[in-house]
Amino acid sequence: MTQPSKAAAAFLTLFGIPFLGGGLFVIYAQIASRGNFRTGNTILGVMVGLVLAVIGAGLTYAAIGGYGRLKKQAAIEESNPLSPWLWRKDWASRRAESLNKKSEITYWIICILCNLILLPVVVALVPQMARTADPRAFILLGFSLIGVILLVNAIRATIRHRRFGNTYFEFNALPFSPGDHVGGRIHLKLEAQAQHGIDLRLS
Repeated sequence: MTQPSKAAAAFLTLFGIPFLGGGLFVIYAQIASRGNFRTGNTILGVMVGLVLAVIGAGLTYAAIGGYGRLKKQAAIEESNPLSPWLWRKDWASRRAESLNKKSEITYWIICILCNLILLPVVVALVPQMARTADPRAFILLGFSLIGVILLVNAIRATIRHRRFGNTYFEFNALPFSPGDHVGGRIHLKLEAQAQHGIDLRLS
């Protein structure tokens, strides 16, 4: 059963706070001394500070929020030790929800963080390398394609979620044994006929 750890949550919080504080300090320092630097350097510094602050805030939120969720999950599992299908909120209501919505959010978070790191570096270094005909500029441009790929994946996930909606499979009855027949209904937004049926995977 899930056992939440206060030590792990505290460690992750202590690990994230320096990132958050450091990022906010970098942003403040860049804005306060913007008259001493070029606008491009100031923007680069602010974006670096923003990345650090977002990482720190994310780690702190994951530690505090994650501990609360694990504690709640442990209570559910303890109250239903012989009914594992009740351990998941959607299965407890006879549903198996799609991962499309979660994958969309995850893709966008990764895309934004990655591009916040890559874009300032590319914008700051590539023009300088191009002026000196430094071939390493092509390596940086190649790395920038990672951000483009992540953006395309995020857009595809968004289109998929908008096209099919918040899909889920509704069970006729629970529990069931692996290998047995499972009956139910697939709920989704589909504007066309599925000529060859729909593939469904329960995990």
